[in-house]
Amino acid sequence: RGLVVIGAPQMWAMGYTGYGRRAMIVDTGQDPTHPALYNQFLYHNRNIGEAWRGSTGPEDCDIHGTHVTGTVLGLDRIEHDTIGVAFDAKWMGGIALDGGCSSGTDASSINGMYQWALNPDGNPSTVDDIPDVINNSWYNGNNSCNANGVFETYDALYAAGIAVVFSAGNNGPDPSTITPPKFNNWDTVRLFAVANLDANNPSLPIANSSSRGPSICGGEGSLLIKPEVAAPGSRVRSSIPGGYTNLTGTSMAAPHVSGSILLLKEAFPYLTGEELMLALYYTCTDLGVPGEDNDYGMGIINVSAAFEYLVGKGHEPVPPLEAPNDVVLLRLDAPAQNCNLQASPTALVLNNSQEAVSSLHFRYAVENYIQEYDWEGSLMPGATVEVRLPPLEATSGEFVLDVEVTAANGEPDMRNLNNRLKKAIRIVEDEKLPARAVGDAPVCRNSNALVESLYEGEATFRWYDEEEGGNLLGEGRSLLIPVGNEPRTVYAQVTPRERMGLPDKDGGGTVQFAATSTGLRFNAYSEFTLRSVKVYAEETGGRLFRLMAPDGSVYTKVASIHEVGENRIELGFRIEPGEGYELELQAGKPLAFNLGGTDYPYEVPGVASITGSTGGPVFYYFFYDWEIEYDHFCGRTPVEIEPAEQGEAPLADFNVPVTEINLAEASGELSFYDESSGAVSWLWNFGDGILSTDQNPIHTYVDTGSFQITLTVVGEDGCSSSAEGSIVVIEDAVLTNDEAVARAGSRLHVYPNPAGESIFLAFDLEKPALARYHLTDLLGRPVLQGQQEVLREQAMELSLAELAAGAYLMIAEVDGQRFIERVVKSR
Repeated sequence: RGLVVIGAPQMWAMGYTGYGRRAMIVDTGQDPTHPALYNQFLYHNRNIGEAWRGSTGPEDCDIHGTHVTGTVLGLDRIEHDTIGVAFDAKWMGGIALDGGCSSGTDASSINGMYQWALNPDGNPSTVDDIPDVINNSWYNGNNSCNANGVFETYDALYAAGIAVVFSAGNNGPDPSTITPPKFNNWDTVRLFAVANLDANNPSLPIANSSSRGPSICGGEGSLLIKPEVAAPGSRVRSSIPGGYTNLTGTSMAAPHVSGSILLLKEAFPYLTGEELMLALYYTCTDLGVPGEDNDYGMGIINVSAAFEYLVGKGHEPVPPLEAPNDVVLLRLDAPAQNCNLQASPTALVLNNSQEAVSSLHFRYAVENYIQEYDWEGSLMPGATVEVRLPPLEATSGEFVLDVEVTAANGEPDMRNLNNRLKKAIRIVEDEKLPARAVGDAPVCRNSNALVESLYEGEATFRWYDEEEGGNLLGEGRSLLIPVGNEPRTVYAQVTPRERMGLPDKDGGGTVQFAATSTGLRFNAYSEFTLRSVKVYAEETGGRLFRLMAPDGSVYTKVASIHEVGENRIELGFRIEPGEGYELELQAGKPLAFNLGGTDYPYEVPGVASITGSTGGPVFYYFFYDWEIEYDHFCGRTPVEIEPAEQGEAPLADFNVPVTEINLAEASGELSFYDESSGAVSWLWNFGDGILSTDQNPIHTYVDTGSFQITLTVVGEDGCSSSAEGSIVVIEDAVLTNDEAVARAGSRLHVYPNPAGESIFLAFDLEKPALARYHLTDLLGRPVLQGQQEVLREQAMELSLAELAAGAYLMIAEVDGQRFIERVVKSR
């Protein structure tokens, strides 16, 4: 409602939205990634030194600066969320005010920001680089008039044509409470202070906290009266890092005025900032006592009335810039890791015109590597299209990707300030993990193709029908894919599980124990899950672990340690790309750490790197043998399946006499029996790296695990079909339930079996004990696991609701004994 009561929609209806204008926000910084501010950051059109004052990257050390900036010009076009007055303008920023920054970000002084504003590009002969308005939602300085040369400082800004807007302060309702330096009053709008009124109330009351006049610097008439104007500042919804919120204060009122000046500057670019402030001043809607007063000043601003005032003064407005082919580059996406020495951008484009767009011309670059691309299609007014640009060949390293839409419908877009975006990317040499269709012969029509990933490490394998999103076809290193008469492509997504960090406390240095709030620092280059870490305890009890993200977000995990010595702690933290994560022991009893013997960084290339400890380079604190899991950063691998042009498919089938081998009781030798029809050749894969072309092979397993068995056969017509199965190999003197009854008085019983939505593990124990359990599918992939302290004759209930119907293996350990039983979940 605040935008409405100041008359902004009337200006928008005339086509004035702040296009081509810019505001500098002197505040706690800004969040450049916020969807309401991202596209309006001047950096996308200029060098970073002309858009941000500071030697480090843009950020908000609080939430204040992001909120203020959103009110000036915020707009999320994708969500159609308008929060700002001049939403097509651009913002410049820096960190001028103290906030909560702990990242070492370079902070500029207020005067440093002002000096920069007079010449952002470093070229004194240019004027198109300076801001049109400077918003100052802060107070600071000496409580005396013209302290430290205030007049001279601001006269220089006014002389450059810049409007300077201040919040009046939040020290009301007593008189003469305007905060420094805005109580200074050496000309009508010098300095220009804005009061806070409540636009959510139809009567527009002044906020009780809004600072009041008169000025402590004396004077007569309007010069003595403070503030100059009022604007909405109570419960104002605007952007903050990570979302939106309502804030109250004159800090929220001032940006309504700054945004209004941008609208007027678009219409009257030849007028100075002071002339535009005077237009707002003289056209306010009077509130409170009649005439100018020390609560509202001249009243609430009315930007459309100010426009008419200037026209009435003989100033000719410049028509809004129009383009019949106006498009907007809404979003630029690229992987965190761009593989194969290629940048792989995707652009989301909006047709912001009234005509259909049939072609777009893109120009995109990484340093001196430049590429152009012509898109053709149909993009109707108000619609968006996502364009995946052809990969751009480059070199490895960290770069800025620069993408611009330079033409639409074959002509330049005259409103091109919203056609360009930049994004920091990383380009690496890594390639997609290899995958293939098994066999040399083409697959027969209307049969099954066998596809497999060639990645040899520990991983989860999932197969999809699209390169991104799509439907899950199945899981496993290999998979049978039904094939009809047409070619099809499936995509292998590999999720490796790898280890990082010192493997154990004996890896180097002196081992000591501590419970201090210290830990390890790490960077993430791709998304991953920190599944677990290894710790060493000298006594049992609880521990509190804390993960702090680079943006200051904090996540905690409470773990109960039941055994002295080595313990694996399940964390399950989902980590987004970013630098400066910290994992710490926050509270609880001591854990082991190493003093000396460190060799930072410890890393999984392209994914994560442990860069050091929070206590210095000689310490390795607490967290050993990190287990991380990540979708491979090069994305899914396409596997093309081309069916044979003709030929009758053989029927692939085989039989294995057992589904489980215990190496403690047998040799591991197993016979496989082909039951295919129409086959003339055979290719077996026993899942342990061994192949055979015998029709009925004998194979010996020497390692434990779950193994996927596949058979691909070729028929007389030269095309193939496939079948698959599995076998579990263990090496343990496993007790059956009957043996357990005989030896341990039925200490474990699993029921019901087959099971429905839940299953029970019943224990008969002499004393309480820790029971560990995990449920796996027949390929050995865990689907459910945990541990629980159980009492005598206690039944533990486990939910199977999320599991598909089928056969599983239940493995339970209690008091040093291990039990395995096949469990069936019924449909």
